[in-house]
Amino acid sequence: MQATLIKTKYPTTDPVIADIIATEAPYMADPTGEQDSTPALRQAIADCAKCGGGTVFLPVGRYRVTGPLTLPPFVTLRGDWQDPDLGNEYGTILLADVDSVDAPLPALITVGGSAGAYGLTIYYPHQSIDEVKPYPFTFYIAGNMLHSIINCTVINGYRGVGANVVDGVHEMMSLDTLKGTFLFNIAEAYNQSDVGTWKNITASNRYWANAGAGLTAAPLDKLNAYPRRHGTGLILGDLEWTQLTNFKLDHYHIGVRIVKGKRVRSLIWMCRIATSACRSSPSTPAGARCWRTAVSAAANTRSSTRPMVWSS
Repeated sequence: MQATLIKTKYPTTDPVIADIIATEAPYMADPTGEQDSTPALRQAIADCAKCGGGTVFLPVGRYRVTGPLTLPPFVTLRGDWQDPDLGNEYGTILLADVDSVDAPLPALITVGGSAGAYGLTIYYPHQSIDEVKPYPFTFYIAGNMLHSIINCTVINGYRGVGANVVDGVHEMMSLDTLKGTFLFNIAEAYNQSDVGTWKNITASNRYWANAGAGLTAAPLDKLNAYPRRHGTGLILGDLEWTQLTNFKLDHYHIGVRIVKGKRVRSLIWMCRIATSACRSSPSTPAGARCWRTAVSAAANTRSSTRPMVWSS
C-alpha cells in the first residue's frame, strides 16, 4: 500500500489519507452503481487489514452493495461526504441492494474494534414508504472497543445503529454526526462497559422527502405517519456512562426508551436531547430513576437543556 493525500470534492475538517483507493486497480469498484462493488470492497478491506490497517477510500459515486461488509480492527472505510443539510448530491453513496429481513443481523456494515465508517451515505433502493420493508441494522457493533461511525447519512433507513443487540460487550464507541430518516429505530445498544460518546444525531423524515442525486424521494406526510405509529427513536440498555449530546428526533411513537440491560444497570448522561411530534418520550422501565433533569414540553416537543442522568 502507498499512502495518498486525497483532494476531496466536499470540505473536511481533517486531511484524508488513503492507503487504498477502491476504484483503482486491482479493485476497480464501480462508481456508477451498475456493477456490484461488493467483491471489490471486500478485497480492498481485506488487503488493508493484512497490512495492519489503514483507510480504504471511496471517491464520489454510487456503489452497489449486495451483501454485508465487515471492517476489521484498524480499518476505516471512508467516503467523500456532503452534509445533507448543505446539499443533496451526497458524495459517496452506497446503494444497499440487500434482502429485506426483519432481524437485527446481518448488518450492512459491521464495525470492528478500532475501526471506522466515515463519510458514507446509504440508500436502500428497494425501500418504499407505500410498502415498508424491514431491514437489519445499517451499522453494527459486535464487540471490542474504540469503534467510530462519523459523518454518515442514511437516506431511507429502517434500523440505524445497533450495538451488541444479539450478544457480546463493547466499550468507547464514538457516534458523531449521523443524519437521516430511520423508519423503525435510530439506535439500539446494550452491554457497554465503559464511556461511549454519541453526539450530533438528527433523525428527520425530511432527508428522504428531499432526496436528490437521482434517488427516489417519498411524500413527507407518509414518512411522518409510519414511525409515529411504529418507531422508537432510541432504545438504550445497560450503557455505563455513555454521553449523549445534541440529538434531534422527529415523529416517533416513543422518542427515547430506557430498557433493562443484559449485565448491569444503565447510567446514561444526556444533554440537549430534543424530541418533536413523538407520542411519548422518554420511556423508562419500572423503578428507573432520572437525576438532574430539566425537560420542557410545548407543542408536543420535549427537549433537555441541562444534563440528564438516567439510572435503571
